[in-house]
Amino acid sequence: MVKDIETTKQPEEEPVLSEWQKRNQEFLKKKAEEKAEQEEVDKRLRELKRSQVLGDVIEKEPKTKLSKYSRKSKKQADQKKKAKSKKIKKVRKKDPHRNRFVSVLSLATIVFLLSMFMVSPLSKSKEIMVSGQQATDLDTIIQDSGIKAQDYVTQVFWRRDQIAKKIVKANPWLESAKIRFHLPNRFTILVKEYDIIAYRQQNASYQPILSNGVIIDQATQTLPDAFLSVHLDKAKDVSRFIKAKQSLKQSIQANIQSVSREDSKSTTDLVKLTMYDGNTVLVPLSKMAERLPYYPQVARHMLTPGIIDMEVGIYIATEEETSSEDSQEDKENAESDSETGDETSQAGDQSQTDLNQQQQGQSQETPVIAQ
Repeated sequence: MVKDIETTKQPEEEPVLSEWQKRNQEFLKKKAEEKAEQEEVDKRLRELKRSQVLGDVIEKEPKTKLSKYSRKSKKQADQKKKAKSKKIKKVRKKDPHRNRFVSVLSLATIVFLLSMFMVSPLSKSKEIMVSGQQATDLDTIIQDSGIKAQDYVTQVFWRRDQIAKKIVKANPWLESAKIRFHLPNRFTILVKEYDIIAYRQQNASYQPILSNGVIIDQATQTLPDAFLSVHLDKAKDVSRFIKAKQSLKQSIQANIQSVSREDSKSTTDLVKLTMYDGNTVLVPLSKMAERLPYYPQVARHMLTPGIIDMEVGIYIATEEETSSEDSQEDKENAESDSETGDETSQAGDQSQTDLNQQQQGQSQETPVIAQ
């Protein structure tokens, strides 16, 4: 029976795996292999670490033996350094009262020396010098400063700006002044004077006129070869003329030889300018700075010297025309003064006047328009 049963049993067949199951089995095999490899790597690392630790211990053993001697030497060196630092600290320590004593003593010494200087004659001994003056006198400037022999050097030093202003105010020649101090007791007064740009004629003498328009009430002894002569009576007119002249070009200023008042019924401030090139200019003083800049343009059109009338507009008249006009006026005055005369002489005078009138009609003034 047993044999029959065994014979009747059929061999078991292997189960059929799906694709997913096959992949899962492969994945598990790979995972097991990686795990085994990782365990081997960890073992090797542990062995390497153990070998390194053992090697470090072997190397440190002789150092530990030498460190005992080095510690002793270091302790001794530290003790020596501490002893030296204590000595240095003891030397550097100073008494604070000593510092106060030195400061008080130095201050007292300075005060003592200053007091001795103030008591001594040196405190009032001064040397005063003046530099930059030409027309003014040195003694006059020192006198205007107000510095006295009994004044202290320190007093003059602290008041030097006020003294400089006082000098300029007292002297009309001076434009500015400065005072400089040089040790031990020397003062230098640096002055700057106004320039002389003209001379005013008073009778037979000439008074200098400065660049600021101030007339110096002092007759000058020497005159330059070429200078501007001013014949204006009022100081206000002189100041106005100088101010207008300073606004002109340098070439026009250098060409003016003299200035004087000119009578006019319509213009009260009419002046006559005599130029070095031979021309004469009539211009109001109030319009001089406005009209005289056209002078070079007008003078170019003149063939002979003449008169340029700038009273109302700008006109040119030659000297021949002006002389004929003057002779005509003189003859008319002579005729008006004569009460009686012969008929023949009257006829001759009449013909002469007609001839002069014809000349005057032919020589009329020519207007010039300045561009």
